[in-house]
Amino acid sequence: KELKSTLLKLLGGPKCIECGFSNVQCLDFEHKKGGGSAEKNQFGGFSEKRMKSWIENISDTKKRIQIMCANCNQIKKAIFNEY
Repeated sequence: KELKSTLLKLLGGPKCIECGFSNVQCLDFEHKKGGGSAEKNQFGGFSEKRMKSWIENISDTKKRIQIMCANCNQIKKAIFNEY
């Protein structure tokens, strides 16, 4: 929870960039240009190691990752066929 909270703050949250929803339990770290599944496989899922890597490389992370609520994230995936 602490790593997620830190990362949300570093990425400008905690709120969805689309709708402003701010319940942290429903916020996702979303890859701006896709590729999340490949990265998830590389790190063995959504792990502490992955979040630490994002925090350590926050400048790069800000270019690749954005905060979206689960609903907006699913809508984006459907629109851009990111499944």
